[in-house]
Amino acid sequence: MDIHEVWQNLERTASAMEKGEGDWYTMVVIAQQSIRRLMDFSPEEVITEILQSTYPSKAMLNWLLHEGQKIEGVSVAKLQALCNHWNEELGEQRGLVHFPPLP
Repeated sequence: MDIHEVWQNLERTASAMEKGEGDWYTMVVIAQQSIRRLMDFSPEEVITEILQSTYPSKAMLNWLLHEGQKIEGVSVAKLQALCNHWNEELGEQRGLVHFPPLP
């Protein structure tokens, strides 16, 4: 599965969850699996998908960082790299992101 397919799966799942569609537990599992799979790709590739998302980019990144911390097997180093890439490449124009996210 390529990154675009993983991303589309995550977006469809997030949308279904927002609308209360489907079984909540199943949707959570699918979202977690998608986030785990996203960590197989480079920060640049993930940020590219975030920027093409139907969701607000910075909010989506913050959500990924927040949820990613809760998922067993997701590398904190990869989440930090994602945050660092955003801040280095887009932080000045789109706002800095903190990791771990601030309460």
